[in-house]
Amino acid sequence: MKIGIIGATGLIGRTLLSVLEHSSLPIEIVYLSASTKSEGNDRVFRDRHYKIANTSLETVQQVCDVVVLSSDSSVSSTWSTHIQEYATWILDISNAHRDDTTIPLVVPEINGDTLQHYKGIISNPNCSTIQLTKAVYPIQKLFGLHKIIVSTYQSVSGMGQKGLSLFHQEQGQTLDKAPLSKNCTPYIGPIQEHGYCQEEWKMIHETKRILCDDSLLVIPTTVRVPVEISHGESIYVETREEINLERLVKFIQEQPYITYDDTSLKTANAVHTNQVFIGRLRYVDSHSLQFWCIADNLLVGSAWNAYQIIHGLERRII
Repeated sequence: MKIGIIGATGLIGRTLLSVLEHSSLPIEIVYLSASTKSEGNDRVFRDRHYKIANTSLETVQQVCDVVVLSSDSSVSSTWSTHIQEYATWILDISNAHRDDTTIPLVVPEINGDTLQHYKGIISNPNCSTIQLTKAVYPIQKLFGLHKIIVSTYQSVSGMGQKGLSLFHQEQGQTLDKAPLSKNCTPYIGPIQEHGYCQEEWKMIHETKRILCDDSLLVIPTTVRVPVEISHGESIYVETREEINLERLVKFIQEQPYITYDDTSLKTANAVHTNQVFIGRLRYVDSHSLQFWCIADNLLVGSAWNAYQIIHGLERRII
């Protein structure tokens, strides 16, 4: 499987390369590219050395099965048009194509079948949305969903390498000089219409698309917290059918991507794992419940989801 990665030196790009390196997929790296400041850097992948190339027309005009755009939305928008005739699939991890309803927005465990006969651009959803949809999907399958109210506790790595770097720079600073490492900020991105911020709108629209339910009510509050890696989400749901809690717990425990655990629910326990952790499941009434959920935003919320998509596409090549 021939792969190119644009943004290979960024936080998500490096995480995805690590996942691919330790997978069983037959990967052939065609190119790894980034901005000029990373050009010429060395990257070892499965005992082979690769030089990071500058992202240019010469670099991207090479035939690949999959090109991964692991960069910001402006870079993804610019280069996706140049790549299309050279790549069967373009997997965009940024938010550049998430609002385009003609482009699949994919969480493989939920709507991976949308890629069955598809070629072209594929959009990787927002990290908090991936975690949320994976957590509530078992409830939707058993009882249907009417409403989701979710408060997120999102780590600084959700901002990429710049977030982690700023977080570390602020260590030891006074409160007024450490807005990231000593605060919880109740909005992520600019405030938009109706008082929702950018991250909240992403969760509203993307959750409806992934769960294939335009009537679903999604009411999020997104909060940046001083944690390096791993997002927490406090989730309340109202269902269409009456809830059988024993049946639900049993069904959740059967899902290979979910760990049901009431003892290890601190965000630090979800780092470096592809599992979504669910616990503190509380029955509110016959049609509503609430619970706590944690997951590694770099893996579950991004690189692992991208890897699962690539793994599914590899089967089509074979």
